[in-house]
Amino acid sequence: MTKATVTEQAGLEEVVQARKELAGIQGPGGVFVLRDELGAGVIREIGPDGEYLVHWVQADFDTWVQPDEVDRLDPSARLVAIYEQDGHEKRMFKHYKVISGRGLEHSWAVELFPKNVVRTVRSDGWAWTFDWDAPFDRAYPIHTRADTVPTDDHAEALTVAELALSGV
Repeated sequence: MTKATVTEQAGLEEVVQARKELAGIQGPGGVFVLRDELGAGVIREIGPDGEYLVHWVQADFDTWVQPDEVDRLDPSARLVAIYEQDGHEKRMFKHYKVISGRGLEHSWAVELFPKNVVRTVRSDGWAWTFDWDAPFDRAYPIHTRADTVPTDDHAEALTVAELALSGV
């Protein structure tokens, strides 16, 4: 996976990681979070002075960072965070995947429910639900009318479900 150069303008949804030279980043309440505990992050906003608001999915917090504190990955890469959800309690972070070269426009959360139900949640809050057919590594929409025309948004949600759960 290639890295973007520092001189290029960053974009929303770009995937970053803390630079290797940093031991960590200050998190919520002034707590110092080690670099290895951060994992990858997603740029959510770009401030007026060029700083980035990054959501660190593994550590589950947002913080403002300077561009020289992070390495930007391939601008086409997107982050897919995978969670287990038992339907009663808060979802539990499982792991994440950085996916590049698949045409994803957004970063996603994928929630795994009992009975092979999968929900994909796009970074803007839109969500899709699927049945997962494990033997065939395929997702099938739940409660989708047969006469509706799938959109690019639906296709991306389906692709994300399959990428998250397959061996990619």
